[in-house]
Amino acid sequence: MKVKLHPDKDEDLKLAKRALIRAAARARQLAEETGTPLYVIKDGLIVDLNAGSAHAYLLREDSNKSR
Repeated sequence: MKVKLHPDKDEDLKLAKRALIRAAARARQLAEETGTPLYVIKDGLIVDLNAGSAHAYLLREDSNKSR
């Protein structure tokens, strides 16, 4: 029998979610302090949050669909 875990009910999952949020915040802070790129996927594009909107790249799957 498989047991489905719900994030709001499983304590480990709650803690994991908080840890991921902290790690993401620290990555943003470190990238900003060091001036290094911080790539994320936003609206189907790979975006460097430290470079502004000028550096957005289509994901390969999305660019192949338009051909």
